[in-house]
Formats: sequence, C-alpha cells, structure tokens
Amino acid sequence: MKEKNDYKNNIVKEVREIFKLPQSCAVDLNEFSCNGGNNDLITEITVQVSKKQTITYVINKSMQTLSREDINELYAGIKKDAYNKHPFLSKFTKLFGWWVIFAGSFSLFSICPVCGQVGCPVGVGITGILAGVLAVLKLYLKDFWISLINFTTRIFSKQRVE
Repeated sequence: MKEKNDYKNNIVKEVREIFKLPQSCAVDLNEFSCNGGNNDLITEITVQVSKKQTITYVINKSMQTLSREDINELYAGIKKDAYNKHPFLSKFTKLFGWWVIFAGSFSLFSICPVCGQVGCPVGVGITGILAGVLAVLKLYLKDFWISLINFTTRIFSKQRVE
C-alpha cells in the first residue's frame, strides 16, 4: 500500500512539473477498471484549478505502467487540441498557409496574372490579392454553401407546411 502511494505521489509530482501547475492546484489520481477486470485499468487524472473549475483527463493505462512519456503525450495532445480550438490562431494560420500555397503557385510563373507581361510590378500585388481571395474561398466557401442550403430548405419546408 505504501509503495502504491509513493508511486501515486511521484506521478502527481510529474504531472505538476510537466503541466507547470502551481501548488494551489489540487491533483488527484484514480484507477478504474474498464470491463470489470483488473487487466483493463485506466488512470484518471483530476486537476482542480479553482473551486469552480475541475479538469479530468483519462489515460488508458494502469497507474503502475504509467510513465513520464505518457504524461508528456497527454500534455502535447492537450496543447494541440487547445491550439486547434483557439478562435483566432487556428483560423489565421490556416488562412496564412493557404495564402502561401496559392501565392507560391501563382509566382511559379514569372508573368503577371492580369496583363501577361514578364516582370510586371503590379503582378506581385495582384498575386497576393488573388491568393488571399482564393484562400478565403477555400476556407469559408463550403460553410457558406452549407448555411445557404440549410436556409433555403428551411424556407421551402415552412412554405409546404402552410
């Protein structure tokens, strides 16, 4: 029993270190069985950030087989998920990435996309603008069409009912 508590305290210490948690945050570990057997144990890590906010993470390993690498992978997944759900950064980086792709494909040809002359000074600006427009269309045109289709089906379905 004492060995299990020591192991649990070491894991809590590693979670605090990897997640960079202050001492005011409470960290608790629990072990549960998935299918009622001892072979399929999962570890639940509960972090109480404040009185109102509690975050629970689940790792599909028992406490004894849990390693520092598993906690690092959990932390990396949480950071990636938070980045992908960020309201500004994820959309901005996708837009910038598609802009670079479209601008690069336009600039492969050394002629202006508007007038067709080689080395046209207006061509660089037009390339950037066209790449930005195409990037916006690539990212948001599908959502626009889906919302337009949903809107029109709602309108026509209401007219049929009346």
